[in-house]
Amino acid sequence: MKKNILFIVNSMRAGGAEKILSDLLERSDNYLNYNIDLLIFDNNGPFLSKIPTDKVTIYNFKKNDSKIKWWFFKKIYKYTGIKVFFKKRMDEIIKKHYDCIISFVEGIPVFLHSFLFNSAELNVTWVHNDFVTNHWTQALYYGNDESNIYNRMDKIITVSNSALDSFNQVFKNKVEKKVIYNFVIKNNNQKLSDTNIFTICTIGRLEIIKNFNCLIRALKIVKEQGYSFKCYIIGEGSERQNLVKYIDKYNLSSQVILTGFLMNPHEYLANSDLFISTSFSESFSLAIAEALVANKPIIASKTIGACELLENGRYGVLFDIDNEEQLANRIIEFMVHKGILAEYQLKSRERATIFEIESFVKQIQQVIK
Repeated sequence: MKKNILFIVNSMRAGGAEKILSDLLERSDNYLNYNIDLLIFDNNGPFLSKIPTDKVTIYNFKKNDSKIKWWFFKKIYKYTGIKVFFKKRMDEIIKKHYDCIISFVEGIPVFLHSFLFNSAELNVTWVHNDFVTNHWTQALYYGNDESNIYNRMDKIITVSNSALDSFNQVFKNKVEKKVIYNFVIKNNNQKLSDTNIFTICTIGRLEIIKNFNCLIRALKIVKEQGYSFKCYIIGEGSERQNLVKYIDKYNLSSQVILTGFLMNPHEYLANSDLFISTSFSESFSLAIAEALVANKPIIASKTIGACELLENGRYGVLFDIDNEEQLANRIIEFMVHKGILAEYQLKSRERATIFEIESFVKQIQQVIK
């Protein structure tokens, strides 16, 4: 008999965790021999269209309620600890008993999970975050609720060893933990043609945490030193207008292109010479993993996630966080020395083997059994 599994997420927005889950559920017939349900707090986002609704039952927590209603209820909970509104809705939606419930993202999904501990034989939660440098979920919870909820889990999965270390520093609980790297679906896009223009690619939400401002400042230096290039920043978010202002301020509108969100950014990645990550904080960068699988040379800021994935510089070049001069120098080194470019292409190919979906699924099966 198939096991019944419930995944909980906040939304299916354009984030790394959401992409991983949508890629997994899209291939559920091939890899997951389970009956799968999905509870979504805010039923929107571009990856929602990838969920096979004939195979996965979707529960919409907010239903057709106004955003203001649940914003108001979250504020009441945050400042008073009153949860009755959330519990009532959960009782209305989830009436089944599951073999395993997995809150796949931090924050609201973990909070919703807390109402369902008695609805599953096994309660598991996923940690994608670096809680030491970016404990953003703290603003959602009343008192010590977040820590108390994590203490009630049966198993905690983190996406990297560094994410595990940061989680243990903040929460210090004794729940069984396991590290499972995210997977990447290999894309067969090939570079379309050689060009004299050096092409840079980066992927991520246009938010402050991704620090694309640093990349733009570095490219200003590169341009001032007489080098030609194109840079594609793939993603969407609240920082778009600020980034446009910086691009215009530094006269980079012909060199730096904001593509917006792309469901499939792999054509741009395949046609790039170099991938760059500039984040302030990363526990596991799916974009870096995708660049490794695409065999692209990588420059990344020294976040804990990038240092782990690139083995402290063995598989890619690192620079100090928010240091545009260092980044500019690293970019110029790749532009000038083609041998370095070829060397790191080979290193990326070597490292890419750790992101196979078969390994990911096997480890999930071991967790659930």
